[in-house]
Amino acid sequence: MRRIVFFLFVLLLTVSCGTNAPNGGLRFLNSINVQPATGSATVGNKVPYVAMGTFSDGKVEDLSKDGWGVTWEVGGTMANPVNWATIDANGVATCIAAPASLTVEAHSVSFECQTGIVCPQIAVAIVQGTAALNCN
Repeated sequence: MRRIVFFLFVLLLTVSCGTNAPNGGLRFLNSINVQPATGSATVGNKVPYVAMGTFSDGKVEDLSKDGWGVTWEVGGTMANPVNWATIDANGVATCIAAPASLTVEAHSVSFECQTGIVCPQIAVAIVQGTAALNCN
């Protein structure tokens, strides 16, 4: 009887502490889908972008609202793409010059710990998603 009680106690601790969670309680960000896929604006106007993340548990969430620390940048093959458009910390791009075809990039870390779990010291990968920005 003691063994059964001990087993149930250990099982309860394991479940409540999250050690039976996949990847030791970590949830990984697999990909970022930046929306809209193609934004367009005239000089001086803005295009808001959203970074939607797909996680290892199958959930899709807005990374901007979930505290994932999304960073944004404007890139592309044009010389000095930042001179053609800018993007702020909220994912809002502003066209500065035209015509320009640019890339909007969203970057975030690859994992988060579940509530109550101490994250192990692991290497952090950066996940990136891209979209197009056309300045007319």
